[in-house]
This record gives sequence, structure tokens and C-alpha cells, in this order.
Amino acid sequence: MNVTGHLAIGAGTYLLIEKHLYIKESTDFTNETLFFSGLLACLFGSLLPDIDHPSSTFGKRVKLISYPLSLIFGHRGITHSLFALILIGYFMLSAIDINHGFTLYQWVIFSMMVGYLSHIIIDYGSPQGVQLFYPFRRNYRFVIYKTPTMQFIIYFSYLSFCIWHYFS
Repeated sequence: MNVTGHLAIGAGTYLLIEKHLYIKESTDFTNETLFFSGLLACLFGSLLPDIDHPSSTFGKRVKLISYPLSLIFGHRGITHSLFALILIGYFMLSAIDINHGFTLYQWVIFSMMVGYLSHIIIDYGSPQGVQLFYPFRRNYRFVIYKTPTMQFIIYFSYLSFCIWHYFS
């Protein structure tokens, strides 16, 4: 999936999550602060797994990190695995106090994790798949798109549905 697709899928997923979690009532922040900080974190998270690819949109900006990751783990290795999700989830869960609701910081972490997960799921639908159980090198995939046109149809349809659902 290309960068536009990852951003579209991440934004759509964020709209679905944000609408149904009802987090606004449990914080002291304004709705706009929560919405936009969460959206930006989700979009960041939707690009973060490609940090292991030096020529990706995100990898180009952090070459000191992307080149070593690419050399050691390869593309769609550890950063596209359940291990990475569990690690992010651990940091998220360690920051959340269930009894006092979400803080802005916790919402940002959660939103970033949502974006990260959306990236892995959509790459799971590609012919290359992802190494879900890294360090085991087997690629897992459920091919739903093979061509750029099919990618566009999927992410455009998904984002359109999510926008419609959010505002309905």
C-alpha cells in the first residue's frame, strides 16, 4: 500500500474509533483538542511501521533509524509484527489509569496504536503480506489487492464509508 492509502485507512479507522469510544465525556480537554491530537497521532502511527524502509515517505525523514532497521530486520519484518504491537500496547497500558479516564497523553498513545494496527492490517492484505510472528520469517497474507487501482478503490471506499458513518 502506498502512503496515501495508509493515511486514508488510518484516518478512516480513527473516525470509527473516535465516534464510538465516547472519550470526550471523561476528560477536561475540548473536543477539538482531542479530535485533532488523536487524528495526527493516528496518521503518524499509520506511517510508523514503514520506518524500516529507507525509501518510504517516513523512512526518508529518519534515515539514521531506517537504514539500520532495514539492514538488520528487512522491510515488513519486526515493525510489521505482533511483537511491535505488543510493545506499543504495553506502553499504552502502563500509562492508562482506568479509574480516572483518558488523559490527552493516553489518547495520543492509543490513537497512534490504532494507526499502527491499521497499517499492519492493510499490509496483511497485500501480496507480500507481513511477518506477524517475527522472528519467524513466514509471511502471512490475505490478498485483497494486487494493483494500484484496486488499492485506490479499497482505501477510497473505506475512507468514504468512514466519513459518512462519522457524520451520520
